[in-house]
Amino acid sequence: MRIALFLALAASCRGPLVSDLSRPFFAIETDNGLCGSTFAVDGDGTTWAESGCEDGSKSLSRSSRKVDLAGVRAAFDALPDARTATCASDSSAPVNRLTLFHGVEGNIGSWRVCMSGGAPAAPYADAVSALGGP
Repeated sequence: MRIALFLALAASCRGPLVSDLSRPFFAIETDNGLCGSTFAVDGDGTTWAESGCEDGSKSLSRSSRKVDLAGVRAAFDALPDARTATCASDSSAPVNRLTLFHGVEGNIGSWRVCMSGGAPAAPYADAVSALGGP
C-alpha cells in the first residue's frame, strides 16, 4: 500500500508534457542521439523546458526564459502547411535533429528539420530563432 501511494505521489509531482500545455502552444525539441531538450511556450505565454540524457522523462518545468509571443506566432504562421519531414531519415541523415510543434485545439502539427552543424533553412530558421533554438 505504501509503495502504491509513493508511486502515485511521485507521478503527481511531474510537470506537464508538451501535449498537456494550453493551446495554442509552440515548441522546439532538439535531439542529439542520446540527449535532447524541449522548450515550449503555451497559450498563456508561460515558457517551459526540459532536458536530459537517456532518462526517458519528457515532463516540463517552468522556465524563466522570455520570448516574443507575437514573433513566435508570426514565425509559425510562415511555415508551410505540409507538415512532413524536411530531411531523409536514412543513415546518412545528420545526427543533430530538431522538431517544431504547434498545438491548436484538437491537433498538433509538427515539422522535422535536420541540421548538420549549421542552421536550418528558411522558413524554419525563423521559427527556430523565435523559440531561441540552435
